[in-house]
Amino acid sequence: MANLAPYNRLPPKPEYINKIIAMLSKHPESRPIDMERKTRLTKTQVMCTLEQLLREKKVILASQNPKTYSLNQTE
Repeated sequence: MANLAPYNRLPPKPEYINKIIAMLSKHPESRPIDMERKTRLTKTQVMCTLEQLLREKKVILASQNPKTYSLNQTE
């Protein structure tokens, strides 16, 4: 798996995770830039949170070009 935020080793805060999950439940297949705008998180916060959620298989890469993410509906 690609490292989305190689410059940050801290885990995302629970409130960031909650914001991204809530946003993806309302707006499936969103790009990271859309997540930044709708949640008012920084790019680093979004990318670190996405990396964590991808690792936990709560979020999946919906499409490659443009890169969009969705909640994993199989869990």
